[in-house]
Amino acid sequence: MFGILRNLVLFIALLYYALAMSGTPVDEGKYSILIREMTALPTEVLLEKGNSAEEEKDYDKALVIYMVVCNRFKDDMDEAGREQISYAYFRAGYMHYECGRYSKAMKFYLDGLKLCESTESKKYAAGFYKDIGIIYNAYHDYERGMYYLKKGEEALPACPDSLMRYKLCTSLFFNSLALNDKKQIEDSYRKLRSVKSKSTPLTRYMEVYTSGLMDLQLEKFEDAAAKFLAAAQMADRNEVGPLYECSAYEWLYKTRWQQGKPDSAFKYMNICRNLAEERGILHRFTITLRDLAEFYEHKGDMARSQQYKAEYFTEMDSIFNTREFDIVKNGLSEYEMEKVETEIRDLQEKEEKRTATIRRLGWILLMIIGVSAALVGLIVVIYRQKKNLDKSYRDLFGMYNRLEENHERASVQYRECLDMLERKDRKRYDSSSLTDEKGLKLMREIDRIMENTEEYCREDFTLDYLCSLVDSNTSYVSRIINSHYGKNFNSFINEYRIRVACQRLSDRQYSRQTIGAIGQSVGFRSNTTFTAVFRRVTGMTPSVYQKMVRENRDDDNPADCE
Repeated sequence: MFGILRNLVLFIALLYYALAMSGTPVDEGKYSILIREMTALPTEVLLEKGNSAEEEKDYDKALVIYMVVCNRFKDDMDEAGREQISYAYFRAGYMHYECGRYSKAMKFYLDGLKLCESTESKKYAAGFYKDIGIIYNAYHDYERGMYYLKKGEEALPACPDSLMRYKLCTSLFFNSLALNDKKQIEDSYRKLRSVKSKSTPLTRYMEVYTSGLMDLQLEKFEDAAAKFLAAAQMADRNEVGPLYECSAYEWLYKTRWQQGKPDSAFKYMNICRNLAEERGILHRFTITLRDLAEFYEHKGDMARSQQYKAEYFTEMDSIFNTREFDIVKNGLSEYEMEKVETEIRDLQEKEEKRTATIRRLGWILLMIIGVSAALVGLIVVIYRQKKNLDKSYRDLFGMYNRLEENHERASVQYRECLDMLERKDRKRYDSSSLTDEKGLKLMREIDRIMENTEEYCREDFTLDYLCSLVDSNTSYVSRIINSHYGKNFNSFINEYRIRVACQRLSDRQYSRQTIGAIGQSVGFRSNTTFTAVFRRVTGMTPSVYQKMVRENRDDDNPADCE
């Protein structure tokens, strides 16, 4: 028995597999073949086919195609893929809306909006908000409708479609009319007229149609009626669509009713109602059924009035499934609240980061203040030290000048001593082997070279060169310099060179020469050597000495500073 059952199950499984492999479906639905054909096509091709089906008014086929695309969504999709699928949601929602399935349309718009706002571009957000606002208007919730239309207006900068801008501005104008807000009507109409859009039969129709609505607001009834009739004829002639033709007739009969012309209003009510029923769009003009009921009630024909009232409520019940709509509406509200909560969290995070940044900047500011205070203190110390140093340099400068004056007097006394020594007969100058006569003569020759010439300012001035000038040998000359002046040859020569350098640093004729050039002019090969020797002899650098000279000159001649 068990074996028979097992074989039977195996046979059924093989039969089902054979049917599946043969391509013959067990239960073929109306759109099963279309779905199988579409599944293998790329998303770009499917969107093109969906648009083509829309243009051909084959809304069921278009809806199936868009739903196939919607089902391709995956969490790891890239930006381009998310944009394509959000567009498919947008078009699928529009298909449901056109067929009067407002709750389903809202569901597709909500899912598509979530996906759209997960992209960086948010390319279709303006369209989603526009159509969500229109659906709220269909339920006569004009305040909520205006809220979403305004959100769509805020999203317009991300929308590349100029026609979408025109449609959104048109919807804002219609919504303002429903709210009967005079200022908002004028503002939205002015904004609508300022939108640059391509001239098409639809835009030309809308220009006449909206102009009629403005005339109606200004109670220019005859002008408004003429424009509504012209708009209806334009829609019929240019095949703009029965929706727009019926809309023009709807406002035409309302205008006639306000004028107190009930018969004319009744005529256009019937035209609007019959055309809407003929074209299958009566769900968009249920208000006309209600107006017909009111017209017959006004005439006293209660039977006909009740007939249209019943038709009106039946149509409303079939279209406006308020329970389903409330569910979707709650979903939209939840989505809005989630966005608000996300914004609050983001703001809190930003605030925490801002507080942390402020705290961090506060510490940095304190550090900067501390460092600045330290720098100020250091600058004060440096300033005081510089002031003290300048005073020391001035004292040193004055001392050096006095030494130079003493040197001049000493030189005069030195030469007088030499003259006196020459007049003595055999007195020894020192303990060396030189005779007085020869030693005195050599000292006088050295003094003559150093005091009356600037031979020592030559770069090649050496001990040998000095010996050749005084007609002696290096041993005698070196011994005389060491014993008489108490210093070696280099120190002896450098002191004379520095004295000349000081004169030239003080002389206005040398003011255009650099310190290095003055150093070379007195026999120093390098500026470094000159600076080092100058500091050793005078106690300051050449630049400081030159500065002291200028300050001393300005103090002596205050008029030069004026």
